[in-house]
This record gives sequence, structure tokens and C-alpha cells, in this order.
Amino acid sequence: MEALSEHVHPKARLAMILAATALSFGPQYIANVSSILDQSLLQSGLAEGLRAFALAATLSNLGFAACVPIGLRLTQRFGLRQTYLPLAALFLAACALSATAPNPPVFAISRTIEGVAAGSLFLTTLPVSLTSFPAPIRGRFIAYAIGGLYGMSALGTVVGAVALLVTSWRWVFAIAGLLSALGIVLGLLSLPHQPAAPGARWDFPGTLLLAAMAASLAPPLVQIRFAGLGATSVWPWLITGALLFLVWIAWETQSRAPLLQYRAIRTVRQISGAAMAILSHVALIFVLVAGYQWLQALDDASSRQWLTAALLFVGCLVVVAVAAMWLHPVVGPGVLGAIGSVGVLAVGWLWREQTSGVSVARVSCEMAVAVCLIGLVLIMGALTTALAGDLHEARLRSCSLHFHRNLAGALAPPFAGWWMARSAAVAYEHLRDHATLFQPSALYAYQKLVAAFELKTGSLAEAEQLAGAALLAKAERISLLAALHHTADVVLVIGCAMLAASVAMAVTGKGRPLSQPAPAVSHVPAQREVSEAKPRTFVVR
Repeated sequence: MEALSEHVHPKARLAMILAATALSFGPQYIANVSSILDQSLLQSGLAEGLRAFALAATLSNLGFAACVPIGLRLTQRFGLRQTYLPLAALFLAACALSATAPNPPVFAISRTIEGVAAGSLFLTTLPVSLTSFPAPIRGRFIAYAIGGLYGMSALGTVVGAVALLVTSWRWVFAIAGLLSALGIVLGLLSLPHQPAAPGARWDFPGTLLLAAMAASLAPPLVQIRFAGLGATSVWPWLITGALLFLVWIAWETQSRAPLLQYRAIRTVRQISGAAMAILSHVALIFVLVAGYQWLQALDDASSRQWLTAALLFVGCLVVVAVAAMWLHPVVGPGVLGAIGSVGVLAVGWLWREQTSGVSVARVSCEMAVAVCLIGLVLIMGALTTALAGDLHEARLRSCSLHFHRNLAGALAPPFAGWWMARSAAVAYEHLRDHATLFQPSALYAYQKLVAAFELKTGSLAEAEQLAGAALLAKAERISLLAALHHTADVVLVIGCAMLAASVAMAVTGKGRPLSQPAPAVSHVPAQREVSEAKPRTFVVR
């Protein structure tokens, strides 16, 4: 493999670097998004309830977010290949363990290792990519990399839907492992050898504070859906985590070798882009959780129709991505973000007014449109944050952005689940208090159901039991519909914030184009150009 890598064509090497970048984090996004859809399969397959699933998902997401800045510093200290390849191998081993996990504790451990490895891999290839790609197309590479980030989430919906169709969740992690193995092969063929920098300073206090913050957030994020925000097992831990986060920020801003460069995002354009990316990531999670809960509640929904919804999402995303690349130099990322935000607001309003008689096709279409428009805002925000300013600092801005984006992504699913469960419980209690058999309309409906079931079963006692169960199921469905309406309210609020950030970016102008004219051809001999190249810079010819 080492000998073969020396004969790889430069353009093929660039393509391999781009693919290796996507495959460094893509399998984890596929597993995360698939888990949202395959939650019932995971619970039944591991013979455990929702709490075990929440534990594995929470630890994986927190590990991913906390290790985003760790991976970048590991690359700077030990070199790219020495960091990328072992971490990719660790992720591959964790996927194999997840696919064969016999019980919930083993599954939680393997998912945590996946999150740690994938988070550490997230930004490993960005520095070498920025130096490898020619300056005229460097911005387009960043666009492809960020688009690949969201594209892997879209692919995760397809993989999750297929898992439902074949009623097997284990193959999701087999697919993630195969993609990771492909990334290892491409890394061996394309990634350069870089000398290690063992003398580089390491931020040990910042690392300990970051680990303590992640550890303090794990218990409340697991418990919040079951105990509620006001439980003593939730709010003290959340306050502790918030205080540790503030202490960590204070330390990082004055550290001589910080894990995260908060000063890298300082202009209005950079802050607006970061806000667009973070808010849209949270909106994505709420839409996915609410949309799939809605599809699951519909009587005529099936696994095949969920696969249709996922394929529709991927198709819409391709159209939106192509249109965004074409319109970016024409209208700018701020206007595109505003268009996407308005579309999200429209879908959120439709969901707020939706009734229980809605069809599966309509919910699938609305969900696909909302998720694609959210992706438009996320891509424009993350892309502009990376491109706004000195490109040599793009990795620092990307590290700050994606750490906070993934931290928000780790917090959002438990809070979304708690919000929906709380809203459904409140609606159910309200319905139970205001709808009793003493009301003429309710009594008439109950008697009508009893008569219908008695004709089918021939037993009055069995008919009364079936009628009671049918009324209970209808009450639960009405309660879930109310919870979805309240979740749509949250999407509307987030959509307004996304729109405000997009408008703020639009005011700053169109920004740097994705493609620039090639510089004038230099007549300096090639040998001299190589000798004058900066040390530790990977030059592709």
C-alpha cells in the first residue's frame, strides 16, 4: 500500500483526500441518524427499554462533541497519518463491537468509543486539505466537505429506513464499519507523511475541564426524559455542567495553547455563520424526532413508506445542494440562508396547524423539504464561517464552530424527547379531565364502538374491553398530535433565529467566492519552488 501510494496521480490523490475527509466523520453521522429511526428495533433487539438506548446515544454524542478539539491537537502534535489511521481503526473496531453487542452495557461502551474516535477524526484532514487543494478551488473543496457532512446525515435516513424494512439494526453498524475501512484504505493511499511535533504544548487543564463538563452532562441528559427537568437527578447536574463550561471558556481564552481558539470567530460575518450552523443543527434534530414520531403514529405508515420518505429526502438534498452551489456567487450565502429559513418557518407553521387525518405522503414530503432547507442553512453557515477571513485560520474557526454545533447536537435529542413526552402527558391529562363517559357525546361514541365490536366478537365483555382499548389508543394519538404541535412551536422559534442570523450575514455581503481565477503562471523553476515551500506543507503537483 505504501509503495502504491507513491504512484497515485495528483488529481486522484485530491479526490481520495476529499473522500477520506467525508469518511472520517460520515459513518458516525449515519449511525446517529439511523438510531433515531431504529429506536424501537434497538430496544427490542437488546431486550432493554428506552433508558438503555438513551444512555448509549447520549454518551456517543457527548464523546463526539468533546473530542472535536482534541483530534485537531493530536494531529498537530503527532502528524496526520499517525493520528488518522489509528483513530479510524479504533472506530472500525467499535463498529464491529456495536454490530455484535450481546447486551446494553457492551453496546453503550462501543457507541461511546465510536463517538470519541469519530469526534477526534472530525477535523484531522482539514489542515492538509487546505494546503493540498489549489487556491482557486480551495473554497469549493470546503463546500464539498461540508456538503458531505450533511449528505452523510441524509444517507443515515436511508440506512435506517432499510434497517426497518429488513427488521435488523445490526447491519447499520456493519455499513458504518465498511465505510470506515474504505476511509482507512484511502488514507493509506493519499495522506502525506508529516513530521511529529512532540514539543508542542498541551492544554492539560483545558482537557480535564472539558472531560469533567461532558461527564457532568451525561446523567441529566439520560434522566431528563424520564424524570423531568425539575428532578434532583437532572437540574443540579445541568447547572454543574453549565458552570464547568463557563470555567472552561474562561480558561481557554487566556491559555497559551488552548484547545479551542475563541478569538478565531470574532467578526459579524463569522458569528452569523456560526449561529446559522448551530441553530440549523438543532432544528434538524427536532424535525427528525417530530417527523418520525408523526410517521410512527399514523395508522397507514409502513417501513416501505419510511424508506420512500428517506429517498425523497436524499433527492431533495441533491437538488438543493446543486442549486446552492450555482446560486452562491449570485446572491450570497446570507440570502440563501434566509430562503431556507423562510421555508423552515412555512413547514413549521403547516405542522402547527396539522390534523390527525394527514396522509403519510404529505408528512414525508413536508419532512423532506424541511430537512433539506435546514441543510441549506447549515451548509451556508458553516461554509461562510470557514471562508470568512484568513484561510490559514479556517481550521481554527471550523474547530470552534463544530465543537459548539456538535455539543448543541448532543443536548438537543434528550431535550426534544423530554419536550414531546411532557407535552403529550399534559395533553393526555387535559383530555382525560374533559372527556368522560358522563358526557353524552363520549358515551354515544363508546356505545357505538361496543356495538361494533360485539357484532365481530359475539361477546359483550370482550367488546367492552376492545372499545376501552380503542378509546385509550385514540386518546394517546390525540395527545401525541398535541405534542407534535408544541414541537412545531419550537421549530418556529428556531426558524426565526435562523432567519435573523441569515439576514445579519446577508447585510455583510456575498463574501469570498467558491472558485477564484487561477493565478498567473510563475516562471520560477519547479526545483526552486519546492525548496522554498514552507516546512510541513504538503504540495500536490
